[in-house]
Amino acid sequence: MELNLSDCRQVTTNDQMFEAICSHLRQASAGAAVQAVISVFPGSVPTGATKSGTPTAVGPRVWNSQLVRFAGHRLPCGGICGDPAEVEFTTMLKAVFGWKPPTPLSQFDVLPLVVQASPNEPPQLFELPPDCARLVDITHPRVQGLESLCLKWYAIPAVSSIELSLGGMQYTASPFNGWYMTTEIATRNFGDADRSFADLELRALTLNLSLTLTLSLSLTLTLPIPNPSPNPNPKPKPNPIGTTCCRRSRSCSAST
Repeated sequence: MELNLSDCRQVTTNDQMFEAICSHLRQASAGAAVQAVISVFPGSVPTGATKSGTPTAVGPRVWNSQLVRFAGHRLPCGGICGDPAEVEFTTMLKAVFGWKPPTPLSQFDVLPLVVQASPNEPPQLFELPPDCARLVDITHPRVQGLESLCLKWYAIPAVSSIELSLGGMQYTASPFNGWYMTTEIATRNFGDADRSFADLELRALTLNLSLTLTLSLSLTLTLPIPNPSPNPNPKPKPNPIGTTCCRRSRSCSAST
């Protein structure tokens, strides 16, 4: 695997940092295949260490856990619309930064980015343009009806909440991306108990699949379904990133 390095150590402002991240995402999704990219922002001399001995420093920061992620909206009824793993962060964005998500709410509202180019500059919120947050419709070449569920996922997994320790320096903002493995979206993002976007048993019933009374067996039947073809345009040649959003997005009937 080839890792493409984007040297962003000259960045000093939030606007510059956001533009560099947008360039990262565009580069990663350019062409027919996802490219692995790492963007390295200014480093700092470590000022301390964690209990495990990992050096820590104060420097530039991307507040999001990933560059592209779906919001998790807490509904008045107590339920969650979207990604349960992002409920706390989504709530913070609304309370602290005044973020107004699209209306009506949906399960697939892309979170804005919060970046901080230096400790001396206050964090700032930016909305990702559509060409930076590429979404893929989940379909299947043999299972009729899967597309009617309007499932989608972002094309690029780009981790932004880790630090890079190199040459005696600590790079507190060094987001990087790889690509999704065949089963990762279906079995983890749609299937983990703390990440499940929608009732897998109901989805299996919608697809007329046989179910047992145990959740483990129903997961075994349901989870592998989206794996073979995450591409909504299988003809003439699969392209995992050249797709558009589902026109019939599942919405949540609640206000922000």
